[in-house]
Amino acid sequence: MKSKFLDWKYFLILLSVLYYPYLNVISWGGDYAHYILQGKNIYNLNYYIENQQYLNSITENNRFAIYTSFGFPLLLYFSSYLHSWNIYVIKLITPICLGIISYLLIKNMKNKDLKLIYLIFLLNPNLNDSFKDIFTEIPAIMFFLLALNFRNKPFIKNIFLLICCLIRPTFLIFIMIDLIFESYKKKTYKNITNFLIIFVSSNLLFRYFSNYNLLGNYTSSYSSTNASSSIISFDIFGMFNSLVPVFFERLFFLISEIGRLFSGFSNPVNIIFGCLILLLLVLKRNKYSYMFISFSFFHLLIGTPYYVRYFLPLIFIFILYLNELNFKFSLGRINKVFLLSVFLVFSFLSLNNFLNLDKQR
Repeated sequence: MKSKFLDWKYFLILLSVLYYPYLNVISWGGDYAHYILQGKNIYNLNYYIENQQYLNSITENNRFAIYTSFGFPLLLYFSSYLHSWNIYVIKLITPICLGIISYLLIKNMKNKDLKLIYLIFLLNPNLNDSFKDIFTEIPAIMFFLLALNFRNKPFIKNIFLLICCLIRPTFLIFIMIDLIFESYKKKTYKNITNFLIIFVSSNLLFRYFSNYNLLGNYTSSYSSTNASSSIISFDIFGMFNSLVPVFFERLFFLISEIGRLFSGFSNPVNIIFGCLILLLLVLKRNKYSYMFISFSFFHLLIGTPYYVRYFLPLIFIFILYLNELNFKFSLGRINKVFLLSVFLVFSFLSLNNFLNLDKQR
């Protein structure tokens, strides 16, 4: 009976129930406006970018890009016949992608214990928080997982990896680690070469025909360097320079945010949770632990008041990590009490988030 309950169809039902309260909820417009306007102006980019540059020039402490990576705006553009630019319909992309992610993960899980852990993770209030916004992290990790499922079809896999990277350029970290491990296993670097050829040539062709960086232009307070003139879409040297004075403070905060990602709320012991998770990843290493650690610590370069939003994909990477370890979770009395406690805490926090939407942001 328990195994039947952990079938992927029940996870989709759970996602539907979790999303329903947010069906007509939109809590803010920053990301919506950026992605949607860029998607609607694909054939009129000069006008859009001129407006964006003007708005950025008169905005204090601006954190928005001149233009974002083109993956998500293009996805919105090509799917516009489905959503007709209706913002409430566009927002459905998050639960749809989570449904596909859940199906891909569950059908590849090695034991039912991990399915139960994933069921609890779906109740994580940080994940539920994505239902009221458009987070590109969720579609990007979906395409990454799709790529992993087409491991024996290199061309299809590389297309999915390219889409993933064009939606979230930082996911190149996941992609390269996966390709390096795959190359080591197969004793050939052909897969890395093929992906890099597709990745670089796509960027160069897009720049040749449109004169824009396919990975976006994230020129900001780090530097006045025009990121459209290079393949890298941000000034990495400026980011390193800005990190040096605040390294330890930011490191402490980043580890706390890793803890908050899994605890679901801010509390004084998140730093301990974060350290324990990182310790586990270091002691029991596989390719997904390298992905988790590399992706996390790359974000030290990014000054932000929060990391949890950017770390949402790590929930799924952590599930892949546990699956690779063939993780088993004995359902003794203590563990049942623990899981029930986590379930109740996550349920309360998610309900509290929904009831207090008007006080957020």
